[in-house]
Amino acid sequence: MFKKRGAVRTVVLAVSMLWVLVFFSQVSVSESLEMWWYSPSATIPYFDEIFDQFEAEEPGIKVDRQYFATWPEAFQKLQIGIAAGKTPDMIRLKESYAYPIATAGGLTDLSDYLSKSEVVNLESVPESLRKLYTVGGKVYGMPLNGPILGLFYNKDLFAAAGLPVDAGPQNWSDLRDYAEKLRVPEKDQWGFAVYEYGTREFNLTWFITFIWEAGGKFWKDDYTGVALDSPEAVEALQFLVDLIYQDKTLLPPGVPKEGLVESNKIGMWIQGNWGMKFYANAAPDLNYGTALLPKHRTHGQYVSSDGLLIPEPAKNKDLGWRLIEFLLRPDVNAQLNLRDSFLPVNSITL
Repeated sequence: MFKKRGAVRTVVLAVSMLWVLVFFSQVSVSESLEMWWYSPSATIPYFDEIFDQFEAEEPGIKVDRQYFATWPEAFQKLQIGIAAGKTPDMIRLKESYAYPIATAGGLTDLSDYLSKSEVVNLESVPESLRKLYTVGGKVYGMPLNGPILGLFYNKDLFAAAGLPVDAGPQNWSDLRDYAEKLRVPEKDQWGFAVYEYGTREFNLTWFITFIWEAGGKFWKDDYTGVALDSPEAVEALQFLVDLIYQDKTLLPPGVPKEGLVESNKIGMWIQGNWGMKFYANAAPDLNYGTALLPKHRTHGQYVSSDGLLIPEPAKNKDLGWRLIEFLLRPDVNAQLNLRDSFLPVNSITL
């Protein structure tokens, strides 16, 4: 009697174990989604958490991640991949790189995905950001974040110079006057600093805002070239040159900017909202304020946003879109952007 019961238990246990093995073998089968992402090494663990969350919510999808430390590296590899027909299913890329790839036919039009999506509503994204990835009426990417440039100023240095600490300069005349009051050569203290000098696109980004403030344009009306020889562009450049060489208040090319803001050696500087997190960690005692870039004839504001794109040769475009939807979901997008002091791109989140 006991032997029979033992045999039955053995059979039941064996069947149960077989069922468990079959069940988990089915669950473990997953689709692979190849993803390329810009991230310095220090922030990779954070993004890994985000993608781990996606995998937890989508147990049938495995995200194969490749991180790039620089934007040019990602751009170059994507160009090579498109030419060879071997690309990721989704990539994070800057808008300045996306446009030439889109016009060359290297990106997937997301319009059909958007029309069917219950997660992403294009109309909830500010028009200025939507335009960054719209070419010829087709949407080739979705904005991920809201980085903006502004004027940062040191409140302690403002107070020492007798300047109001509750607002920055309102116009170019104020900017020039404030910079003179903040310049203290014997302390190696500078009145003003631009974002950077160099050959990166950001060197052009901040300069464009001065052209716009002077009432000018960067592109010619027919987009056949740039309008850097216009009176407005010349006026903008001359204003900055005078600050450097005549007033000697603007930190000039060749003088390293690193560490000067944190050590209270610059009164005003152009910075992006992403810098706020850096200062919180690297200079927690820095007493600074933020303001719009000072106007001249008008205000100028450069708008940018990293984009989420699906290359045209991608093998798993539907999976790439599911990851895009996840990253643009209000709760996830807010989590991503607030960490870097960016603005979320979804007005629902705001």
